[in-house]
Amino acid sequence: NRETLETIPKSKGIDVRKELLKFHEKWYSANIMTLVVLGKESLDDLEAIVVPLFSEVQDTSVTPPSWPEHPFPPELRRKRAYCLPVKDLRSLSIDFPIPDTRKHYKSGVSVINPRRGRQKCIAGLLRVRNLRVVRESGIGKIRKGANEPPPGHYLSHLLGHEGPGSLLSALKERGWCNSLVGGTRIGARGFGFFGVQVDLTEEGVTHIDDIIKLVF
Repeated sequence: NRETLETIPKSKGIDVRKELLKFHEKWYSANIMTLVVLGKESLDDLEAIVVPLFSEVQDTSVTPPSWPEHPFPPELRRKRAYCLPVKDLRSLSIDFPIPDTRKHYKSGVSVINPRRGRQKCIAGLLRVRNLRVVRESGIGKIRKGANEPPPGHYLSHLLGHEGPGSLLSALKERGWCNSLVGGTRIGARGFGFFGVQVDLTEEGVTHIDDIIKLVF
């Protein structure tokens, strides 16, 4: 709005347009971009459309910023917050600060690019075949490889298990919850969260501490 884009910047001697151009010049680089094209046309036709449009994007080999220091340091952890929802909802969310786990991920497919070497491609997870990946340096070829889930998937599988002896079955036996999910989410480059979300019953709302103990 006008206050944030004009009034406040002017009071600080900031030219918003110049700052945007500086940002574009620094960060608009092909090496930190991903292009996905979906169409009914053949791969050859899609290639003919895409390459002329995107092959001129410059690669300045910029290194994207990272924030390895978690925004929730120890003194901000082990806190409890209550939220009053507008809808008729009853849920318990438990969040744990974790490092960025994406570096441990293996997609299961490698892209062989003649100029940039091997690259990772998410297409393997989607079981896409005969796919050619267009990047700023040309066309790559797909080669199958090993598929290994990231670390967070192991935890989410254990906590989200629904069989006998699982956390969910224990909570349901007590009549405290309807469902439970757990998984990782990325906050930004360098840090993330692992969360457990419990959909509570009316009885479960009165047993928050007991549910937390069972989670641990």
